[in-house]
Amino acid sequence: MTLGDATVVVGGYTSNNDGDARGITGYRVEPTAEAVDMLELPVLAAESPSYLVSHPNGRWHYAVGEGDNSELTLFGVERDALRRGGSVRTGAAGACHLALTTDGTHIVVAHYTDGLVTSHRIGPDGAPGPVLGTHRFTGSGPDPDRQSVPHAHQVVPFGSEILVVDLGTDRIHRLALDSSGRFSESGHPIPVPAGSGPRHLVVDSTDRLIVACELSAQVLLLRHDGREWRVRDAVSATTSSRHCQPSAIRLRGDDVFVANRGPDTFAVLDLDRDEDSLTLLTEVPVAGRWPRDLVVHEDQVWVACERSDAVSVFRDAEELDEELGGADEDIEWLLDFRFASPSPACVLLVPRPDPSATPTRDG
Repeated sequence: MTLGDATVVVGGYTSNNDGDARGITGYRVEPTAEAVDMLELPVLAAESPSYLVSHPNGRWHYAVGEGDNSELTLFGVERDALRRGGSVRTGAAGACHLALTTDGTHIVVAHYTDGLVTSHRIGPDGAPGPVLGTHRFTGSGPDPDRQSVPHAHQVVPFGSEILVVDLGTDRIHRLALDSSGRFSESGHPIPVPAGSGPRHLVVDSTDRLIVACELSAQVLLLRHDGREWRVRDAVSATTSSRHCQPSAIRLRGDDVFVANRGPDTFAVLDLDRDEDSLTLLTEVPVAGRWPRDLVVHEDQVWVACERSDAVSVFRDAEELDEELGGADEDIEWLLDFRFASPSPACVLLVPRPDPSATPTRDG
């Protein structure tokens, strides 16, 4: 997917979460000889759509709203508009993340406020169905302000399991989801150091996980030794002395990318699989405040700067070397362009739709 073939979809915080967004916004990317124009499409109204995902079929996309009674919404992306599909309430507060099961038949939603997950079947038209199953976690952590109760922050398909990252209890829960959409515990939770506050993780392999911890400002490398999960390495996500709350984490090859709120940077760490170690390679100011999400696409890093009402886009300097006639060796990532977007919380890059594809129903 090239820039000219993409629609950028941004979910943002609305007034119920002290944000300025009005819902889900699409931007048609129009590269020119000298710049990149971002043509804004009409906003699709939604309450604080703070996380977005795409179905593997490329036609269905989903947003979850972070409200007192959270909503799960189907939408489609056309050249000049976003089209609303079906929506359903999740019956819980503070939905902050969602994922599709590996077979693409169900959606699982994590709720930060209520500390639980819900499951929803995907209908034949892509619309999410009502709640099928729920699973509520118990426990707490040592930080009385942030860990008095469970806070489910992310759901990640992992083989036949679903991993749930729980900031409130310093655990990564392991769940199974049956064909009827009912949850069960599939194994003992994976613990991380007390007070770490795990937020998001990426899967490297069936026996290696990399976890961004919001409360300890660390990135952890976890490895399964055949009997249990162990922390093999723990490194700071930043060199800054400012209070840091890591948020999104992404993996591209041997590079781990982490967004750092507070220092307002993204860090790039080297993953050494032979040594099971992480090394901080570089840290890049994001040209904005409070980087809540980042997406790595080919030689680009897209950063949602929530408190600057902007998305910053960086390019790998090595990839630009020929174009620039020799890049500065001390510069690894260059700010390519930046565009306004109110209170952005999540970025989704969507390839241009196939004109022959059946459009998502409007309604």
